[in-house]
Amino acid sequence: MLVGGPTAKKLTLKYENGSICPNGKDKKATLLNFVCDKEIQSKAQISYIGNLHDCSYFFEVRSIYACPTSNKRPRSAFWVFSSASSSSSSWLSLQVEDGSTLN
Repeated sequence: MLVGGPTAKKLTLKYENGSICPNGKDKKATLLNFVCDKEIQSKAQISYIGNLHDCSYFFEVRSIYACPTSNKRPRSAFWVFSSASSSSSSWLSLQVEDGSTLN
């Protein structure tokens, strides 16, 4: 689930309904907070922040791609995250209303 969006001050991605937690009733979740960092020009830096009851996990993702852009024209866009395997995720290319493609 995407929490926040193109107009939000902070972009947060939340994965829910994972494996059963050690307490036997809740399901695991992961929260990724994206932070603008203009110094990082290549791969994003991902830092493990911590966990709560071995059930919810928190990460910070620093990247230039989390920074606001100067494009003031409103666009209809959304992000899709797809887990290709348990060890990697990939972005899907999306086409927005103006015909451009998001990668």
